[in-house]
Amino acid sequence: MSSKPTLKQRIRLVLTWLIGLGLLGWLMHKLDWSVLPQILSRIDAAIWLGAAACIVVSYAFRASRMQLVLVEPHERRGRILPSRAVWRVMLIHNAAINLLPMRGGELSFPWLARRELGQPVSRSVAALMWMRIQDLGVLLLLAALAWPGLSLAVHAALVAVWLLGVVLLQPVAGRVLRLLVPTASVQATGWRKAAGALRAALEEPSHNHPLTWFCTLGNWAVKLAAGSAMLAAVCHVSFGTGWAGAVGGELTAILPIQGPASLGTYEAGVKGGMAWIAGLGAAAPQEAVLGALAWHLMLIAASVIGAALAGFSHLRAAAAGPEDAAGARDPKQGDNSAPV
Repeated sequence: MSSKPTLKQRIRLVLTWLIGLGLLGWLMHKLDWSVLPQILSRIDAAIWLGAAACIVVSYAFRASRMQLVLVEPHERRGRILPSRAVWRVMLIHNAAINLLPMRGGELSFPWLARRELGQPVSRSVAALMWMRIQDLGVLLLLAALAWPGLSLAVHAALVAVWLLGVVLLQPVAGRVLRLLVPTASVQATGWRKAAGALRAALEEPSHNHPLTWFCTLGNWAVKLAAGSAMLAAVCHVSFGTGWAGAVGGELTAILPIQGPASLGTYEAGVKGGMAWIAGLGAAAPQEAVLGALAWHLMLIAASVIGAALAGFSHLRAAAAGPEDAAGARDPKQGDNSAPV
C-alpha cells in the first residue's frame, strides 16, 4: 500500500516543476514567435516521416532488449522479438518517464513488470538498473565520439576502450561488489543497499546476452539520428552538430533536477550541445531551442500514443482472457521479494 507523500517530497515536486518550467520560460522569453512557421517549414514531410519511423524502430530495439533482460531464457523459449506483454510494459513505462518529473516514471517499472509479466520486484529492479547502466554507457560513448577535432584514430581508440569496458564490466565490477557486499540483505540501507542492487544487476545471467548491448546501441543510434536530422534542418547546421545537440538533450536525463516531461532541461541540453561543438552565432539560440522543442514534443506525443495503444491492448487481452505470450509468467505467482 502506498503512503501519502511527505511535506519534503511535495516541496521537492513543486521545485522540479518550477525549475523546469522556469528554465523553459527563460530559454524562450526572447524568441520571436512570428518566425516559428518559417522555421518549422524547414522540416519537410520526409524528415517528419523518417523521424516517426526511427522512433518506432527505437521502440522495437528497446522492447527487444527488455525481452532479453527481463524475461528468463526458459520462459521466452529462445524468442528475442518481444511479446505483447513486454511491448505493453515498455510503452507505458516510456510514457511515464517522459511525462513525470524527476524520472518519477521509473517507479512504474516494477509494478508494470509484476502486472504484465509476473516478475518479482527484485528482478525487475535489477533489470531496470542494468538497462540504465547500458544506456549511460552508450550515451557517454556517443558523446565522446561527438567531441570536435578528434581524428579517426582517436575515434577507433575510444570504441576499442569502450568495448573492453563492456567485456570487463560484469566480471571486474561484480568481483569488487562481492567484496564490498558479501551477502544480500533486505535490511541494508544507504550505499550498501545500492551496491547490493548493482551486484544483483551485474550477476543476473540474462543480462550477459551480447544482443542487449546491440539493442541499446540500435535504440540510441536511430533515435539520435532522427533528432539530429530534425535539428540540422531547423538550424541549418551539419548533421554532426545536430547529433551533438541531440546527445546533449538526452544526457540531461542524469541531472538531479528536472521539470515535468523534462521541459526546459532537455531544450537547454540541446542548445548547450550544439553551441559547444559549433560555437553558433547570435541567431542560433532561437533556432536551437525551437528545433529542440519540436523534436521533444514529437517524442512526448509518440510516447503518449504508444501508451494509449498499450492500454487498448491490455483491455483487449483482459477481455479475451490470459495471454499466451512467450516471456509472460503466471500473474498469480507469488513474490517473495521486499516491496519498494
